[in-house]
Order: sequence, then structure tokens, then C-alpha cells
Amino acid sequence: MYDNAYQIITLHIQTLNLRNFRNYENLELSNISSSRVVLIGDNAQGKSNLLESISFLAFGASYRATKENEVIGWNGNEAGIYSELATNTSTKQLSLILRKNAVKTIKVDGVNVKRMAKFIGNVKIVLFSSEDLQLIKGAPSERRTFADKLLVQVYSNYYHQLQVYNKILQQRNHALKNIRETGNKQDLSIWDEQIVDVSVDIYESRYNLIKLLSSLVTIYHQQIANPDEKVELKYISSIPDIDFENFDRDQIKNNIISHLAKNSYKEIARGQSLYGPHRDDISFFINGREAKSYASQGQQRTLVLSLKLSEIKYIKELTGEVPLLLLDDVMAELDHTRQKHLLELVGLDTQTFITTTHLEDFSETWLKTSSVLKVSGGKILDYA
Repeated sequence: MYDNAYQIITLHIQTLNLRNFRNYENLELSNISSSRVVLIGDNAQGKSNLLESISFLAFGASYRATKENEVIGWNGNEAGIYSELATNTSTKQLSLILRKNAVKTIKVDGVNVKRMAKFIGNVKIVLFSSEDLQLIKGAPSERRTFADKLLVQVYSNYYHQLQVYNKILQQRNHALKNIRETGNKQDLSIWDEQIVDVSVDIYESRYNLIKLLSSLVTIYHQQIANPDEKVELKYISSIPDIDFENFDRDQIKNNIISHLAKNSYKEIARGQSLYGPHRDDISFFINGREAKSYASQGQQRTLVLSLKLSEIKYIKELTGEVPLLLLDDVMAELDHTRQKHLLELVGLDTQTFITTTHLEDFSETWLKTSSVLKVSGGKILDYA
């Protein structure tokens, strides 16, 4: 946990330049002085594309595109993202060159970064998009991705742990398919031994995250909705009988090894790994009832809103840094009360970028502290 006795570090994007990125042929957005930036425009003009470019500064990847080539515009074989950011103690320059069918180039202050683990964390973000409103009822993979994206921004070694796990998982799946064809189980034990250690590392990080988020989400949920509603988040392992509360690494390792041994015949029959962090889930409960099954649509939206506010608090508490907040097309999905809570609970120390098609959702007071920019056809115009 970050020591609050030290100065909190705020982060602001000062400039953002895009070259051949989506529908932005040549964008130069400079002197971004405001903590609140409202991007207004009709649909399909490039508002979300701009937020997507900021996500590249955080993760080196898109939150929208399945293939990186999708973000490269029609006017060439590469796209560029360049930004200068300032904290209350320093400045930094980030750049990414994305190439069709080639490795991207990433630089921090002009120096090449070859390992993504060294890049992630330079810019911390919390993204709230309309798709996030399905987080409670969506697929387990969406909730795992949510947790992992939060953790890699806070713990530099977590990205490496995920990489190691996925490589071992790939080899283990290959071994399971070979056993199905040859009957030779010798290789499986090798991969079992390797996957257990990194599985426990991931379990520990995810469980601690969910435990802390559970208390934070309850606080925000009670402020926004009902003070009598208690929210609880639970980490649901695909391997039963793991005691996360009394976290004992050796005991958990034994549980994993035992479960894999007992169920190896199922995995061999399927030719894939059926148990482990890649199959786990996160469940949300309101007053002991699972939100996925029992919560109303309004309650689910309040939960997700509370979760996003908790992400900001989590990053701030664990790192001492205030993340950027990207609100992509969510205002139209929230009712007036939830809109009001969202805008009021985000402080001026959090630089916020919001996309919208109209300004009626924002109070006059809020807009006075904002920069309002009109987005039209891949160009940014002053809003009159």
C-alpha cells in the first residue's frame, strides 16, 4: 500500500499527436491544460478513436481492435501516436509506431522499449466504456481481463507472470493433445510442476485485488444507491476447495496438483487445460444474492459505476499516482442520477476525457471547468 504521507502524483496529457491512426490523418492536439476534456460530435466522427489512442499509451494495445492493423489508416503502412505528459514532479514523452505485419516501435523519452512489461505503467488509465455495463452478466473472460488490466498497471511483475503462465499453458495444451494421440503422459508432469508455481502467484494477486475492491465498491455503491446494500466481490476458482482467505502457498499448490491429477482424464479427452487461472471468474453479490442472476439493470449499472470509481481509488492507494479516466460513450447509458454521481465523484486531480453527442448531461458549473472540443471527420475543432 502506498504511504499517503508522500505527495500524490497527478498525471495530465499535455499534447497528443496522431499520424494515420484510424480516421486521424494528421492530428496535433496541443496545450491540453484542462483536467476535463469533453469530446462532442456525431457518431462515427472519431471520438472513441481518440480515446483508443490514449489506451495505447497505457497498454501498448487497443481496447477495441482485435488486430492491431485495424487502427492503421488508409494513407500508409504505419500509424503513429505521440504524447507529452506532465506530472506535478516531471514530464515524459511517449511514442508508438504501429506497422502492418511488423513489430511496433515504442519509445519512452526517446529511448526504445523492447519489453512491454517495462512500458506498461508509464500511463495509468481507468476506462469506462458502454461495453463495461455488461461486465456483471458478461463472459468470465471479460471479468478476468478487467482484473488483469488493473493489476498490470500496479504491479510491474504481474505482466511477466501472465506471460509465463500463458506460455506454459500453451505447452501443456500441446502435451495434452499429444497424450490423446500417443498415450505418453511423461511430458504432462513437467508442465504441471511449472504451471503450479505461477498459478499461485496469479491467484494471490487477483485475490488481494478482489478483496480490496470489494470494500471500495461497497462504499461507492452505498453513496450512489442504497446505504443499506452491502456489495461483495468473490474470486471463484475453477479448482475447488482453495482457501484464499488463509492464503497458504504450499497448501494451494497441493490442492492444484491433486485436482489436476484427479481430473487429468477429462483434460486428455478434451485436449486442453480445463482448470487454473485462465478458467476462473469473479462474482458480484448484493446483500448475499448474486448480482448476475438477481440484480436489476439499474443495480448492475450502479455496480459497474462503483467498480470504475473503485479502480481510480485502488490505483491511487497502491501507487500514489492518479490515473487518467476515459469515459467512452457511457453518459447516454446512465440515467441522470448516475451521471450526476459519476461527474461529482471524479475529482479535478483526475484528468478525464469524455465522449458525448450532446452537452445536456453536463451541468453549467462542470462545463466551466472543462475544455469542450468538437470532433468531426477526424479533425478537432473548437466548440462554439
